[in-house]
Amino acid sequence: MEEQSRPSGHGKLKDSPDSLYSRFPLSPNSRSIRLLEIEPVQIPVEPDLPPQLYGHLRVVSFEEEETRPSFVAVSYVWGERWSPTRRSIICHGVHIDITDNCWAALCQIRRRHGYSSSAILWVDSICISQDNEKEKLDQIPLMQDIFSLAQSTYVWLGDGDDKSGVAMEYLVQIARFGRQLPLRICTAPDAATAKIESARYREAVWGAMRFRLKHREPTRRNVHLDEVLDREWIHRSWTFQELILARQLVVLCGTQEISWEELISAVSLMAQNSMGTFRTAAEQRERAATYPVSPAVLAHWQSMIDLWLGLPRPSHGPDRSTRKRVHVSGNNHSSLRDDIIAYWDRYGDSPFIFRLFHWTVTALGLLFAMGIWAFLVRSLLQFDGVYSFRIGPPILLVWLIVSVILGMRVRKLYLLWYSIGFGQGQTWLRDSATGTESLQAAEVLDGIRAALRERVSTQPHDKAFSIIGIVQASGASTTPPKYSLSKTTTYLTLLKDLLAWRPEALILLMDGGGNMRGHDPEDGESISWVPDWSTPRPSAWLTSRYRLDNTFDITPGCDFQLLEPSGLLLAGNIRGIVSWASQPFASTYGLQGSTLHFALAANLHTLHYWHLMVYKDLFRSNRSDIKETWRTRQFAVLEGLVRSLNNSRPEYWQISEDFPDRRDDFQGFCQLLEILDKSSHPSDLEIYHTLQDILTCDRNSSPSSPVLENTQPLWDSVLSKMTRIIALLRRNKKAWRYFIKTTNQLALDGRNLFLMSVADAYSDKLVGSGPLGLAEGDSIFLSRGIPTPMALRKVPSPEEEEHHLSARGDGRFEVVGAVFVHTLTSGQHWDPRSSISADEIRHHVVLV
Repeated sequence: MEEQSRPSGHGKLKDSPDSLYSRFPLSPNSRSIRLLEIEPVQIPVEPDLPPQLYGHLRVVSFEEEETRPSFVAVSYVWGERWSPTRRSIICHGVHIDITDNCWAALCQIRRRHGYSSSAILWVDSICISQDNEKEKLDQIPLMQDIFSLAQSTYVWLGDGDDKSGVAMEYLVQIARFGRQLPLRICTAPDAATAKIESARYREAVWGAMRFRLKHREPTRRNVHLDEVLDREWIHRSWTFQELILARQLVVLCGTQEISWEELISAVSLMAQNSMGTFRTAAEQRERAATYPVSPAVLAHWQSMIDLWLGLPRPSHGPDRSTRKRVHVSGNNHSSLRDDIIAYWDRYGDSPFIFRLFHWTVTALGLLFAMGIWAFLVRSLLQFDGVYSFRIGPPILLVWLIVSVILGMRVRKLYLLWYSIGFGQGQTWLRDSATGTESLQAAEVLDGIRAALRERVSTQPHDKAFSIIGIVQASGASTTPPKYSLSKTTTYLTLLKDLLAWRPEALILLMDGGGNMRGHDPEDGESISWVPDWSTPRPSAWLTSRYRLDNTFDITPGCDFQLLEPSGLLLAGNIRGIVSWASQPFASTYGLQGSTLHFALAANLHTLHYWHLMVYKDLFRSNRSDIKETWRTRQFAVLEGLVRSLNNSRPEYWQISEDFPDRRDDFQGFCQLLEILDKSSHPSDLEIYHTLQDILTCDRNSSPSSPVLENTQPLWDSVLSKMTRIIALLRRNKKAWRYFIKTTNQLALDGRNLFLMSVADAYSDKLVGSGPLGLAEGDSIFLSRGIPTPMALRKVPSPEEEEHHLSARGDGRFEVVGAVFVHTLTSGQHWDPRSSISADEIRHHVVLV
């Protein structure tokens, strides 16, 4: 085995990484970065010999566009730092240690560029001194320039295998069945480059048509797209910013690659065809195996694509030497989506020569079909039997039927030829278009919300720092990052910056709560209205479904006001008080034996308790209309059904009419309630109240307390009753299936059920669902800008009078979390424009 030769000019290995970086310093205010040039290899590497990487660094400035070379940015996941095999790159005679994943990415990039040519890259772990905290903080604000200036960005998903190889081929095939996207034309820096890219665009359109002539549909043979689309890369915080800010991308997985245009087309076509859209996560688990990609992963990619296309990408002036691009729409602040739509409107969604060829073939085919039909008509007219009174009408009838069948066949051939020629239309692109600056900002905020809530990072501060570039690209001012600040202060600073940019950022309060102002010795006191993004939310069952497409006008200073140092004065309306909250539900997935039985009994007891609390004034009532109304409300809360604002009577829903896709579930729910009603006794509610009091009693109570000594018979009685009801439910497949699916979904979502007392014209209580921290006595608060009610908890404090907070608000509260309440979450009963506009019903609360 021949050893790989080392390029000349390296000499003896010496110095340390610190001394190397000191030879290439980065001035704090110079907007300078380091670039890595991987040197060519003189002798090809043998397959069994691990290659050694060589390169050298250079410092370039964004202020000097003439001397700045073209470079490629690399987006990847670091992975584990420790490895049994030391991975490094030798720069100027110094070993720079890198992770296995970084080393694999650089090796694949070098293969892609060829062993005889160099590659100029920006790789964060090499181009930034990882031992210099100040340098890392200085480089974070430059991420916007780095990825927008890069000629392209390589997305390294990791090593490949047979499954990932099949998935990559399948994605490329799907992309060719859709219309080609002129992305490279719209991202061209000048007219000359746009002309070159136009020629490539025409070649791609012709190539896709030739592919569709050979293949009617993608070859699907045990394809698992999650092997590619659900890699760790999609779940990291920093990679989100790197993707959104990049101009052009190439996705690498092992030795295979797919262009960004192809990946956008493939993912969006699958989402456009509603592949894998299920109602609940429990149903996703049951049916995801029948689809090549899980619905959650598909939705995640589609949201990133929408944000990437919708992010405004202006051409900056001399003060920011950002690479310019051709704005087809004529607006220098347009997004790529706007430019693609403008290109199609101006030049068509395919080249003119291609359309001319397609319509010429179509016209010739129609003329040929019409000629054959005319010839057959002439032959028929020459037949003497047509004019016979007896056999003429039957012959004409048969001829009419044959003509209709032939016409249908011709139409089918025409549609087939149309799909072969143009491919499937990219209607999702126009449907997702944002026509105003406000909607563009709303789309950015939605993407930021999803990234903060769902993605993970090694350091909690990076959840905030990793989106600074996107916020800056959207036109907002950001506070310089500081790792010396606490995690809570960092998140508070980010939220203040977002609120100063767009008042609609108030929707981020939906992710607040859960920490309940606990004291973290390492971080200090938490702030309930500031989300703790360092810990992923247990579920996005409520917050992820609300977007900012239809936000109402929010006025800073009137609807909200920031209070120093960490308070928020919020205007709104307290609509009710929680009068009862259930215990958490238990997941029964994977349980067996007695453990499964106890979990089922506990879930059934909780559901039965909630049902009796709702029906305590209607128990065994003969008012069928009232029962039907309350069943609809309960079902809406369990399923999270939201009606539009156009519905004037949300309390009188008809599930079978308003939500036909939920008809079977509603029937199962009604049968479940019927079994519960037949098995109920008026004394059950009293027993449940006693057990509830025991569960909420003081934990310091003595085990010999009389209250605790008499509880065992009650527990045994309840368990025996639940066992009998479970046996009845098992005999009813529809009711049993709904019970299992719903209780597991509630456990998976991490939410409970509750009742709230209200002063309403048509009811004295409402039902809802909220976070597990919800408790009796919490207030349900409505505020403009937050699309769901918020649960708030009164904070008694002796400092209120000292700071005169009562003069500035109706009290101090902590945020428990966002809740779902029937008739308050949507419909006429919850319209921020009417609910909190009157001065007499406005409350001002101070969130702490």
